[in-house]
Amino acid sequence: MEENIKFKVLLIIVKMDVNKISVIITAHNRKKYILEALSSVINNNLSKDKLEIIIVKNYIDSVIDSEIERLSKQYNIISIIENDFRLGAKISKGVKSSSGDVITFLEDDDIYLPARLSNIFQIFEKDSNIIFYHNMFEIVGNKKINEIVSDYRHNIIFACNDKRKIWKQIAKTEAKFNLSSMAIRASVLRSWMDLISRINLAVDNTLFYISLTEKGCLMIDPRIFTKFRVSDKKDYTKNEKELYPFVQFMTEKFYED
Repeated sequence: MEENIKFKVLLIIVKMDVNKISVIITAHNRKKYILEALSSVINNNLSKDKLEIIIVKNYIDSVIDSEIERLSKQYNIISIIENDFRLGAKISKGVKSSSGDVITFLEDDDIYLPARLSNIFQIFEKDSNIIFYHNMFEIVGNKKINEIVSDYRHNIIFACNDKRKIWKQIAKTEAKFNLSSMAIRASVLRSWMDLISRINLAVDNTLFYISLTEKGCLMIDPRIFTKFRVSDKKDYTKNEKELYPFVQFMTEKFYED
């Protein structure tokens, strides 16, 4: 990109108390990364009393569940089983069990950097106008960032009253991609639960466009606070014979979304 994107708006900063952040960790079938994801949340530098962790997965595993139970004695962790394949159904289940003022997400194969949650807490507490936040991410895997998003070189973007007019420009950034880089004010999210619960996979896109329709500001942050893992599709299948049907199924579900 030749020029940095920068949108300027006049904001009236109104401080709003944020008592707690809820982190919803989602997993379906895959087990190999979830404890690493959970560890990255509890190792964030946000104090325990301001953190709630909700794990929504579709399986029971003695090793994983034992570790979750052990950590639950030190941290506010809720573990839920949801067998519905749809990511939206898992998010919906997590939101209904949450009590945070701000809700953020972590897919089981991604990782938070240590300062992510304290950064989100400060942003949402400082400015009540902000309803949606997205931070930049680092790729862990074989792909490069420009193979995933088209425009990631920009300054901090605030989009408020004019966001519908410039939505195409905003949508060219990474802001609609990677659920693990998003945070949204709980009051906004809860009003869209019926729609979100029906989304198969594209919850990240859904939250971005929901935030465009709501009153309030979007903040798109070029600082890196998340590691996004490009996972092998084989992580989801038991053998090569299942791989093609799985890819076909995923493609169909994205198309439905």
